[in-house]
Order: sequence, then C-alpha cells, then structure tokens
Amino acid sequence: MCGIAGINFPDRNLVAHMIQQITHRGPDDCGVVVDDVVSIGNCRLKIVDLTERGHQPMSNEDGSIWITFNGEIYNASSLRMELEKLGHTFLSDADTEVIIHGYEEWGLNVVKRLNGMWAFAIYDSEKKLLFLSRDRMGIKPLYYFFQKDTFAFSSELKVFATEKEFHRPILVEGLLEQLIFSFNPSSYTILDSVYKLKPGELLIYYLDSGSIWKHKFWNNCREKNGILDLRYLLRLIDEAIRLHLIADVPVGCYVSGGLDSSIVAIKYAENYEGMLHTFTVGFEGGNDEREYGRTLADFIGTNHHELVLNGEMVAREFDTLLYYYDLSITDPAFIPNYFVSKLAKNYVTVTLAGEGGDEVFGGYDYYRYLYFAKQIGLSLFIRKFVPEGLLLPILNKNDKLAKAFYTIKNEGKLKHFITGYLTLLPRTKLVKLFSIENFVPLVDEPATPADIEYMPELDQRILLAENYNYKADKSTSAASLEERVPLQEYHLVKYVNSLPMGYKLNLREGKVFLRAILYSYLPELAKRKKYGYGTPIGTWLRNSLDAHLESAIQQSRKLSFIKEGSIEKIYQKFRHRSATQNELAFLWNLLIIIGGLERYGYLYS
Repeated sequence: MCGIAGINFPDRNLVAHMIQQITHRGPDDCGVVVDDVVSIGNCRLKIVDLTERGHQPMSNEDGSIWITFNGEIYNASSLRMELEKLGHTFLSDADTEVIIHGYEEWGLNVVKRLNGMWAFAIYDSEKKLLFLSRDRMGIKPLYYFFQKDTFAFSSELKVFATEKEFHRPILVEGLLEQLIFSFNPSSYTILDSVYKLKPGELLIYYLDSGSIWKHKFWNNCREKNGILDLRYLLRLIDEAIRLHLIADVPVGCYVSGGLDSSIVAIKYAENYEGMLHTFTVGFEGGNDEREYGRTLADFIGTNHHELVLNGEMVAREFDTLLYYYDLSITDPAFIPNYFVSKLAKNYVTVTLAGEGGDEVFGGYDYYRYLYFAKQIGLSLFIRKFVPEGLLLPILNKNDKLAKAFYTIKNEGKLKHFITGYLTLLPRTKLVKLFSIENFVPLVDEPATPADIEYMPELDQRILLAENYNYKADKSTSAASLEERVPLQEYHLVKYVNSLPMGYKLNLREGKVFLRAILYSYLPELAKRKKYGYGTPIGTWLRNSLDAHLESAIQQSRKLSFIKEGSIEKIYQKFRHRSATQNELAFLWNLLIIIGGLERYGYLYS
C-alpha cells in the first residue's frame, strides 16, 4: 500500500504537499523526484523489501525511467527470474523494480504480464510520456486531472479538492450520479475535470503535445463455454490465497462468518506460516456477526480480535470519516471497515478479505430472481406485454419489485439497465426527487452486455470496482493497512466468468461453489443465510448523527435539481419509522455527500 501523485511540470513543493495529504497510505517512507518536465512523489507502506532499496519513486539503472507505484505484484518473483535471464539487473527485492524492468522489456504490454493489484505512473524521459495503469479488477484507485495544459494524478480525490492549482467546481452530473447510485459508476467524479482511471485501463499522457490516449487491456467478459471442474476451481482458490500471503510483514484476515470471508480465512490458516490473526466487528443496535466470526476463528485456531461499534464512536470521528470517505463513495460499511482496520493495525500490516465473492461467484439475490425470470420466459413477457402504467401503483409501494421491473424492461440498453438495478431508489421515486426525467448515467462499459446472464461481469466492473473496492481501499489505508482480496485474482475470475450463470446459483441460493467448499469444513456456517454487515444506520441517524442529518437536509435545499419538499417527505417517513430500507440508505447517502462537500469547503448553487 502506497500513495502516489504527480504533475506535468516541475514543482517540488506542490507534489510534496500532495503526498503529505495522503501519507496515511504510506507512513513509512516518502520521496519526491523533479526534473525540468515532471514532478512525481510517493509515500510508502513497507510490505515487501523493508530496506531503503525499496524507496520510491524508483528508477532504472540510468535514471531515464521512473515509477511511483501503489499495490502488490504477486508474480513478481517469476517475472524477476524471467527478466534476469533476459539480461536485466535488480538492485532490490521490491516488486516495484519488476515493473520498471518489465516496461523496459515489454513496453505497455507489461501490464498484461502482471498478476496483482496496482495503480502506478511511469515517467519515461526519453519518450517524453507518463504511463498510468490501474489493475484489472480496479482494486487500487487512480484519479487524474486533465485540463488544457495541466495533467496531474493521485491516489485520492481529496488532493484535487484542496490544492488551489486544481481546485475545481462541482460537476453537477457527477454529483447527481453519487446521489442516485451512492458512488460514480462512470469514469467521472464529483469534481469537474477530475476523472478515474477505469479497471483494466492504461493511459498515456504525451508531454510534448499535451494529449491523452487510453486503452483497455483487459475485458472480464468471457464466452459462457467453460467446463465445470470443482477440483480445478479449488486449486485456483488455493493458489490465489498463497500468492496473497507473500509479504515481509505480518498478515491477518477479516472474518464475519459469511461464505466469502470464511473460505478465505480457512485457506489463510492452511497456508500461512506466521502467527494467525483474525478480526471481527459487531454493532450495538445492529446485526452482530461476532458469534459466527468466533466459531470460525475457534475452528481454524487463530488469535481472534473483536470490536463492538456504537453510534457515539461514529459521532466522535464523523469529521475524520468524511475526510477519508474522500468525496468518492458513501457506503456505510466503510465505517466498520475503518474501525476494525484500526484494530487490526495493532497486530498486522496486511489483511485478507472476502471482497468480490458476491460479484464473482453469483451471491446477490437479484441474480437469482432475474435469471430464473428470464429462464421461464417471464422477462420476455414483461418487456413485450406489461406497460409501466399497469403496475405503477404496485411499483410505487415496493422498491425491490420496481427495480426488478425497470431492469427487465431495459435489458439490452446498457445505461438504462444499470440505472434499473444499481440505483438506491427505483425510477418511480427518483423522478419525484430530482429533475432527471432524461437522466442517463455517464457509464461507458460497451464491452459488457446489458444482459442478465452477464450481470456479475457488469457488477465486477462497476459495483465492485467503483464502489466496494474504493470502500475497502479508503477505509483500510486510513489506518495505514493494506487489504488484499484473493477472490478477485484474475485467473480465478476469468475461469468463473466463463461458466454459465446457471452453474453458480439455484432457486434457493447463490454462490453454490463456495457453499459446497465451506460445507466440507463448517456445515453450520455454509447453511447460513446471507446477511452482510447490517450497519445500523437507522439507529445512528436517529440518535448520535441526528443533528448532522438535519443539517444535511437543510443544505440540500440549495441543490437546484432537487424538487422542493421531496427530501423532506422521505425525512418525515424516516421520523415516523415508515421509510423503506432504500429510503433510509438514500438519507445516509445524502448525509455523507453533503457532509463531504461542507468538509472540503464547497459552495453550491
């Protein structure tokens, strides 16, 4: 885990200050390199090669190529041996140096040789370019600013919200996206002229011409012609876990008693040679997973650590939490992640987590409902013969049914398909809140079909990469901790994505592969229904955060695209305890977005 930043002009103080704002990502070492053309910086959390030889930014032998790198390359050892045979000399054991020599040998195609999570920028002084890349699954974030003659990049959005050289007005479309989805599913952000590099994407900034070229080097969609082989799948999972345990620092594991984290934890215990540490968080007034985490920890024999989170703890650190939310996401699960990461940092520097299990292995309920509706012909019938007006009274009362209806109606129309099922509230309620009758998200994923069969792939590129991976990165880096997600290892993902949806779920449950694996170890956990964190946002909003929520609602009146009185109606339903879970999530979303804008001093009209 590191923080990276850079600009296309010489200014040591500016880049040093950009890095200073994100030193929580890498408190062990910092560096800045400046020449007549660019300035790049890095703050490093030491994971592999703890010596000064791993210092960044790092260069090749003659200083013509420099890199600032965030992430881990799990196949660095095999790549190093290959490059040494090709005549390259290494001065460190850091995986960073493998990328430099790989770039010298293979050029831009180096990204196709890497297995890991990364966000990096390479400065090639001879070719006069900056080469940026983000890993296939979007595990590590990378933002860039581009306007006229200025180009800059950073691991976090806050850098562009605070530095006067980049301080930009709010992008209304980006703000609207966040209010509707709780994150930005597109490459746009809440700030004008600041963008996200997409998963599996590389970008070249040509320093002479000031132009940009982007290219997607990986597509997670596969023909559904894979052959089901559970032994091969288990080998892929085992290998992914082993690779993710490579570190020169202690490694732990988050557990909740759910399928994903349980399998990761079991394989962690089977393969890790150091002291075993597991971590679980529970809530006062909410879903408490500690009992199941304890069952798992006892079974695999770890040093188990627990945290109980309450609203007062959240209120005390609310301003700090807004800072780390980074104007990018609003997921309430960020908060337990943040607090349990602070606990874990007392014992380890790296943690494993089960993030990605739902999107890769078919865990969401809506996969099952929509898939089997299509199999029996119900989807086709609805699209052809059921007009919206006929069901409007029902759709107005049932959020889940409304989202399913609009998803089915828009199969084949990507942007409307995404809006159908990924929005916090269904279209029936969105049109009452916002002046958005013609709103279309800025999503640009033409390589992914708007097809129910491919919903996991779509969620991997959007929901997982642009929301949950951001949540994991920002909440753990805030505690100077690195989270690794072995269920997103790309060979594993590639294989599972080649299997038809019907292999991954049945009428009763999803993730049938993972459930079968866990059943052979702990049947009582394998039989559990999916719950998730169950963060008690309702309790927090009514008690410890009630003043913050009231303030956010008052401030939201300044947003011209919100219809007068519409949010107050939801707030009154919340006060009378008649709000739906989706409406409750929308109020939380509003609180974090408005709070973040205030935290960074933005005024809006």
